[in-house]
Amino acid sequence: MNVTVYSIEGAQTRDAAHTADVAARSGKVLSQQAGDAREQAEWSANEQWIGPAADAATHRLDASLNQLDVLGVSAQSVSIVAGAYIQILQLAQGVVSAALSTARAVFMPVTPAGHVSAHALAWIPGLGMSAQAMAETLTRILTSAVALVRALDSGSGGAVSALASVTNTMPVTRKLPPVPAGTTAAMSREAADSPQVTRLETATGPVFVVGDVDAAESITTFVSGVGSSSEGAMHNTSQWAIQEVERARAEGKNIAVVAWHGYRAPENLVGAIGSSAAHKAAPDLRAFQRGLRERNPEAKLNVVGYSYGSVVVGTAATQDGPGLEADDVTFVGSPGVGAHSADDLRLNSEEPNSAGPAHVESHHVPGDLIQLATGPEFGAHGPDPSSPDFGTEGAPGWSEYRWKRLMDLYILGRGDTDTHSSYLWDPALDLTSSRQ
Repeated sequence: MNVTVYSIEGAQTRDAAHTADVAARSGKVLSQQAGDAREQAEWSANEQWIGPAADAATHRLDASLNQLDVLGVSAQSVSIVAGAYIQILQLAQGVVSAALSTARAVFMPVTPAGHVSAHALAWIPGLGMSAQAMAETLTRILTSAVALVRALDSGSGGAVSALASVTNTMPVTRKLPPVPAGTTAAMSREAADSPQVTRLETATGPVFVVGDVDAAESITTFVSGVGSSSEGAMHNTSQWAIQEVERARAEGKNIAVVAWHGYRAPENLVGAIGSSAAHKAAPDLRAFQRGLRERNPEAKLNVVGYSYGSVVVGTAATQDGPGLEADDVTFVGSPGVGAHSADDLRLNSEEPNSAGPAHVESHHVPGDLIQLATGPEFGAHGPDPSSPDFGTEGAPGWSEYRWKRLMDLYILGRGDTDTHSSYLWDPALDLTSSRQ
């Protein structure tokens, strides 16, 4: 905004105050609706619907409601910032209007920046010095008001931009997989035998492949984290892979998705503090990705590291050796990736079939407790890859980043401690689409 004494004088503060009031009421309603919806969605606790499909639905609903709740809180916070801005602007407006009225009454011209000239009055004997003093006083008043409103615009504008940033991650509409009536944990195990899934046994763990790797336009390799060597975790990721391939097929796309469990993942959080599992897994992941590049040189290779899986992916891209074959890399729910910045990651080889510079992104959903394990400078496995200085694409500014961290604590205070499990089913994230 180009702030002048005339824009301050003509500012429609009443309309702005009304808009701020609407934002406050709307935000309160959104947060209340999110809370009401959480109370209604207690099917797992009441054992009305249990099993992997129920868990997926719960995680998807939690992710959506958390984002709705954060949007509500952000709207209310925007209202507070805007209200404070309007009150100060009204005070400045009163001062500017009075000063301009005084200048006009004695025919003193005023520039948009607030500089007042005594003009012809300065040449009138006995009045010139007084007129000049008055012009200088009015100039100080008006220029100070302009400087105040400009600073207010800059500060409140940055705050509002950070608060409103949550609207960029609001859920998009995506269908849940069909769920047969009466689904239970035992019944849903039959899906693990689906012919859509090819299970490849390796010396360190199985790899599940869904789709035609040889013909796919893009291939996404998903690397899971703590506890992912269990049968239940493998089943969940393979079912997610099936869903993603089927969704892409419905959109006319031909993709393949790999649930890569080819390493012995830490069994608990204590084991996840160390990096030995990641260092052991990194060469195997690099070899697997090179095999995909050789098998289908034209395909875009996406690698997604979830939780401790992001440590595995980051280590694979920073260990001595040829680097990691990947055109897109996405970290989700990351405690750090074993690197200080995105520039430390060696992605794509020098081979002719390489797709060139890779794209690196990092995401965490509101309320994910993994954020307690990392920060913008230090963490269990290095700096937070979602922080502004790490260098991932689309990283937030510092105001937005700090606000999101504050919202993590807010969601935690609401009692949601399972958000970290929601990434695969989060409707706001598309982990299998190539960004090139």
